[in-house]
Amino acid sequence: MAMSERVQTRIALFCYAAVSRQFAEMQNPRNRGQAFTWETFPERMATHCDLHLKINVKLPASSEAESRAHASRTGRAIAHDLVMAMSDATLPTL
Repeated sequence: MAMSERVQTRIALFCYAAVSRQFAEMQNPRNRGQAFTWETFPERMATHCDLHLKINVKLPASSEAESRAHASRTGRAIAHDLVMAMSDATLPTL
């Protein structure tokens, strides 16, 4: 079953909130670990959104796999855009 537009919007809103919060926290160097790099931030946020989606957003069970994949793609894209806006760094295109 395909995801409805409403479910896609709920997932996107969750991802914007989650990624924005993490992005803001990582602006403070004291909140970063030794292994942290901005280059890996988009992939970390893809995983974060995938893992935390089920806890934070009520989703139809019939589209769980598709919802998780959508959250992962959306989180990665948002994080990539934020990192690119912050710096002159060149990240691989999505």
